[in-house]
Amino acid sequence: MSCGSGEVEGGKSAAAMASSSWHDSLAAPPRVLISHRPSDASSQGTVLSLQHPRSGDETGYLFIDGQLQEINWFKERYGAWFLGDYVCEDGGLYYCTPVDPIFIFLLTFEAARMSNGKDPGKFRQLDEILYVEGYPGYQQLMNVASHHMELVCEVKEVSNMKFFRLDNSKVLSWLCCKVYNLKEVFPKLGKNYAAQTEKEQLKEAVQMIREYLKDEPWLTLLCKKLQLDINEITADATTKIGEASFYADSCPAPALPSESKTANGGAKSIKGRPAKKPKTEDPTTIRPPRWRCNDVVDKCSADCQQCEASAAGAGAGFVCRDWIFSLLEPPVCTPRPWDCCDLAACTRDYIPYCRCADKVESCPSNCKECEVVEETDSDPPRYRCLDVFHGYPGPKCTPWISKSN
Repeated sequence: MSCGSGEVEGGKSAAAMASSSWHDSLAAPPRVLISHRPSDASSQGTVLSLQHPRSGDETGYLFIDGQLQEINWFKERYGAWFLGDYVCEDGGLYYCTPVDPIFIFLLTFEAARMSNGKDPGKFRQLDEILYVEGYPGYQQLMNVASHHMELVCEVKEVSNMKFFRLDNSKVLSWLCCKVYNLKEVFPKLGKNYAAQTEKEQLKEAVQMIREYLKDEPWLTLLCKKLQLDINEITADATTKIGEASFYADSCPAPALPSESKTANGGAKSIKGRPAKKPKTEDPTTIRPPRWRCNDVVDKCSADCQQCEASAAGAGAGFVCRDWIFSLLEPPVCTPRPWDCCDLAACTRDYIPYCRCADKVESCPSNCKECEVVEETDSDPPRYRCLDVFHGYPGPKCTPWISKSN
């Protein structure tokens, strides 16, 4: 997700509305943003446009209360927000999660040292390193970089001026610490994680961290240090994407803050609430939604028009890259442990791992691990399926309220 620079009002408990005062020129509706409450209720946060540490793409981050937070966007298939007298039709939700700024700075510091072969590169001042053309947001993180990057850099001080150079050995030690911290958490996440071997837990942790790392040089060095096969790491990541059959490309692009900050402007209705903007058609919205299957198969079906070899390598199989348009979600090949689910808890993976927390009269026949819910006033007793499904949780049991109601 890309965001320009803008301002976010702090002190609005957990949920804050991205109001139209962010942007004067864009005809965009209000949005819902969830973030941590700042220590000072009057403080403001800034939405910064920075490079993603793995892809280098423009990505939005919220800088508030001296902490850098990653901006994510979530949307269920059906839903809407009622914001005063305004209805936000697409039901999209921004939420912010803290991110270690060292991950964000690695890309910039690596480029700044200009190392070549055995030459470790140059020492440079922070203002030089954080000058990235097209990304002025880095300049606002000078103090954050000064505080954190000494962990992974060689630092020289000359005439009260500090010069930094990224150090591979320090970066590697820091990454190993991250991996082992994650590994210690896994047994607390449930029986499935606790049953993993130490090597499996290390692989799982490295795959999570890989979302914020370039394969070269960092993932290669990390796998070598931990005695893991990098081909297994990358192949497993590709397989995880392929195991869940379909994903949708049906969400409209969220409205973003503009590059400029307005003072206290923004259109208001007579009642003082944000005025409803005229509805404009978004060309990126796809209706009906389109779907594509990422399963790796031995041979593409005869109906497949675009069949490609799997990214996992030669002999790993094939993937059909065709799109289909449908209002209904296509079926999955592997049946879910439940027929429907109202209370689904899922990870943040591209293809999530989900568990259903519904309390039911009896577990479905395809549920492998079923527990009795300990409720003294429940007669007959209620049950919960503890199985974890790799893929989207599927339809809800309770029907959505229709528009006619």
